[in-house]
Amino acid sequence: MASSNALPDHIEEHLALAAEGVVRPGVDERWAPILLDVARRGVVTAADRRAARRLLEELDLD
Repeated sequence: MASSNALPDHIEEHLALAAEGVVRPGVDERWAPILLDVARRGVVTAADRRAARRLLEELDLD
């Protein structure tokens, strides 16, 4: 997925791990809802990726 909307590799890695049920301890609390939802469902959805992009944009503004 070579798009300007592509998520950074480290975020994709966190999402993929969450889909396997792995959420690393010490994760920033702002990411927890997204990662825990992915872990609960066992799959990363387009909505999860959109939420991650929005959060990245918000964090960029801080």
